[in-house]
Amino acid sequence: MTQNTDKVAVKNDRSDRRWILFIVVLLIIEISWLLIDFRIIEISLFSKKEKISEAREAGFVINVQEQLKRRGANSLVWESTNAKEILYFQDSILTLANSTARLNLKEQTELQLSENTLVTIEEPSGTDKSEIRLRFSKGDIKARNPSSRTQIQGDDWIVNLESGSEISLRKNKLAYEFEILDGKGSIETKNGVKKLGKSELLQLGNNHEIKSIAKIESLKWSDSAVARAYVSENKADVNLQWTGSATELLVQGTEKGAEQSETKHILTASQFKISLMLTAGSYKVRLISSEGISDAKAIEVLKVPQILLKSPLARDRFVVGETVNFLWIGDAEIKKYHFVMTKNGREIKNEFTTDTSKTIKFIEEGDYTWSISGHDMDGHKLPNLKKNSFYVREAPLKAPVLKEPVFIEELETEEKISPGASLKRRSIWSLLFPMAFAVTKPSRYEVTFEWTSVPGANAYTLEVSETSDFSSPLLVRTLKENKFTWKNAENRKYFWRVASGNSNGHLGFFSTPMLLQLTSLRKIIRPTILPTVPDPATKIIPTIPPTVVVAEPKPILTQDEIKIRDSAWGFAWTPAYKVSSVSGDQNSKIVLKGGAPLAFQINYKSKPTENGFYIFTAKYLNQTWRPDPPEKFPQQPSISLAETAIFLEKAKATELFRYGLAFRSGLLPQRMSNQVISVKQVSMVGLRASWQKDSLVNQDGRLYATGFNYSKEIQQINFDFEQKYYLSEPRKTIQYYIGGALNLTLQKDFQQGAQGSLHFLLGLSSF
Repeated sequence: MTQNTDKVAVKNDRSDRRWILFIVVLLIIEISWLLIDFRIIEISLFSKKEKISEAREAGFVINVQEQLKRRGANSLVWESTNAKEILYFQDSILTLANSTARLNLKEQTELQLSENTLVTIEEPSGTDKSEIRLRFSKGDIKARNPSSRTQIQGDDWIVNLESGSEISLRKNKLAYEFEILDGKGSIETKNGVKKLGKSELLQLGNNHEIKSIAKIESLKWSDSAVARAYVSENKADVNLQWTGSATELLVQGTEKGAEQSETKHILTASQFKISLMLTAGSYKVRLISSEGISDAKAIEVLKVPQILLKSPLARDRFVVGETVNFLWIGDAEIKKYHFVMTKNGREIKNEFTTDTSKTIKFIEEGDYTWSISGHDMDGHKLPNLKKNSFYVREAPLKAPVLKEPVFIEELETEEKISPGASLKRRSIWSLLFPMAFAVTKPSRYEVTFEWTSVPGANAYTLEVSETSDFSSPLLVRTLKENKFTWKNAENRKYFWRVASGNSNGHLGFFSTPMLLQLTSLRKIIRPTILPTVPDPATKIIPTIPPTVVVAEPKPILTQDEIKIRDSAWGFAWTPAYKVSSVSGDQNSKIVLKGGAPLAFQINYKSKPTENGFYIFTAKYLNQTWRPDPPEKFPQQPSISLAETAIFLEKAKATELFRYGLAFRSGLLPQRMSNQVISVKQVSMVGLRASWQKDSLVNQDGRLYATGFNYSKEIQQINFDFEQKYYLSEPRKTIQYYIGGALNLTLQKDFQQGAQGSLHFLLGLSSF
């Protein structure tokens, strides 16, 4: 009997090794594919540089505000793109929120992109190689073609522009807007062809009907230039003026990222100016009257480009005769800097420069201040003035030498939800997982700083900052002693330094800043005084004097000493290689294969009771579908496919088998036209059963699960396998792991479908 048991054990062990080898090989393939796609490693067979070299140049980027993304025809990766970089035919160009860009295409065609705009540069058709062809997907663009014909194509329309034309095109929730600013053009829809004129604004609605709105000359802006404002926090104040009597002001912009919005402001007949509070973004404003509308005025509200002063730092000290290097860092949007220096409140330098450094020798004592402000490409002054003060002395006092701080920690306290609290204050989640909804008070710390005495000093300045430049110190104290205790400190990263001084105003150098990380310091346990207890003979037992003890590390637990923890939570990054073949109505079908780096999962295990415990799991995966080859769906925009899964399962405390409810999102393709497919997200509910080897005891986790999900449109059967390998010691509160997972989904809707994914797991669990 024992021999047979040993044979079965050996067979199972070999089977496990095959599974592990299979998962490792697949993970190596997936990681290699990602490294190739991100150009971290180069392989000639898959090299993107070779693919780019075969593509034809279409132009270059003139300038960029904030972030511009480019994706090639043969790539799934959006790459950051900067000014002067080359663009190629079949490239997709995307501006993100609060971003703008200007492009120079072939034949001197200029393209301006507002935020959240997506266009694709297509190859010229036929024999006319000078023609510019663009595919417009969303956002707001302005195109000017001084010497070539231009074609702009949408889902179900085509705009043809003659050479020497300029057009503004915008897409909102309900319609496309076309406005010819110069030249001639026409728009072609399934209802026919209509000419575009400078005296009207055309709107193409979802019903394919074209609406014409007249533009009138009596409504004019006092300044036709682009209004630009910079915002550092929430909103910027933009002032507008005009001539003519208007009844409304229409503000077209962006809201919640990529969603287009329109807002109307009611005007009086005698009103000729208005002040708008706008968040960062791109806007168009128009005046409206009963006769028509005005031309559009563009407004750009941009985040203030940041400037970082690197040297000298705030309140630094220098010796007379010393050469000081001034160094600062600015954003690419800043084209010119304004350098100003004062001495004892009097300006001594005022100059402009394009450099980010300067060298000055100081021959006199004084209290100095230096400041840097920026100007953008159009000469606008940016409201981001940065300044630091510093001091030059004949013989500054020496810098103190810092000693290692020590700290005392107050233990955490928890306020649990009262069992008798009203149901209005207690959600179902707090009933299921009371530990997760306990209110935790953060730990408090007392940190003791100490440094050496400096001859000639009778005062010391202590500074504690959350940043290494000490521009805005969190704590500043002037002390007579060379020791200070900081109470109620939070467990964060800090920097601290000390300078000496005396009552005569004689200053000293600051010490080299020291990094303060509480968990890495020497810990002191607060002394405990035991109460006196009288003995039967009424003798008084003396109190035990307080003792200071250095905390010793706990011994490493053996495998037999490991206990199953009460509750646990975990988080993991789960990038995947996913293959999908999903069908929908009217012969619509999505075939997808490729990497999905945006994927993660979280889980929570409740505290075990007599009735068992609960496991809560949430998963998310996002992947972009793009037709391959693109010629199959030439008008198809890319689709971001997001899938979620939520499981709530229950298990008995002594069993590894568990069961529960599942909530999933499924994909259902829908045909929008002959060339365009959309995806409908369908929510499903179902049942799930799983078996998991107890990872809290055995230091590895293996999961087998299956489930059935249902909705009116889709029915699914799911199979899951997951393997974790913990890297931390068993006694650790937070444990790290790597692993792999496989998922197979069989889907039934209008036709059959299937999806499979291979995941790499990199996560942590807290017990």
